[in-house]
Amino acid sequence: MNIDPIDFKALPLFSEISADQLRPIVEALTERTLADGECLFSAGDRADSFFILVRGQLRLLGGDPGPLELRPPASFGELGALTGGRRRMTAVSCGSTVVLQMATARLDSLVVEHPQLGIVVYRRLAEIVAEKLQRDETRLEDMRSNLIRTQKQMKAMRDLLLESDETPLSGALYDQLQALIDRNRRVNYRVLPAAMLPARLSVDGADLPITEIARTRATVSAPPSKFAVGDDFSAVLKLAETEFAVTGRVRSIDGPRVELAFDLLIDEYAAQLEGYLSRLQMIDFVV
Repeated sequence: MNIDPIDFKALPLFSEISADQLRPIVEALTERTLADGECLFSAGDRADSFFILVRGQLRLLGGDPGPLELRPPASFGELGALTGGRRRMTAVSCGSTVVLQMATARLDSLVVEHPQLGIVVYRRLAEIVAEKLQRDETRLEDMRSNLIRTQKQMKAMRDLLLESDETPLSGALYDQLQALIDRNRRVNYRVLPAAMLPARLSVDGADLPITEIARTRATVSAPPSKFAVGDDFSAVLKLAETEFAVTGRVRSIDGPRVELAFDLLIDEYAAQLEGYLSRLQMIDFVV
């Protein structure tokens, strides 16, 4: 397919790059044709390329806010490819589709060959990420406001039940409302440990990396044979500069992902865990 670099100016990633600077990128792209229903990549695949949709249509399935439908011209997958992460969505062709593809390794070599191009590309990527963060912050603020209003209403209903004559129904409603109020506390939100604030779980002498953690649960990466659903466990929770004993039960297993529910922690340990979670959450705030 004959591609003019000027055609790429409509894409956010390349909008600030001159046609002359774009030429090495255009020449390094490879064309790929997909049949109807063919999968370009699947959720969980290692991201090693980015793509430009030039003809046809792609559907992105899974994740949030999926499903999404892409129509040309559209670039996608660049952030995942440059960070070496795993795909969060599955891309499937709708009809005959043509995409242009560049492997991350090829882009890296172009940056070495054309340093000025690399500066412009990475600066534009940083701008795209910053714009995305702004949009995410707006959505999160709406969600936080709605959650606060919901919490207040649930507390008002809980207090009304507490002041009313007790019945089997009121007792059940009170318990359910209290459980929802407790679950919606910030410390119960799952967060991802950062490299500067690592978290591990030591079980039977094996240190298992924690991939997600909240006030009442954690997800660890472990061989499936290490745990069984419903089993009780005892371990040492290691959080950055502190560690303490925890017990609990295995909630679910999905391949190497093992979700564990913690038993009630003593006040001292609960305070240490909540402090750690607050430090992690602060990383995500732009102040």
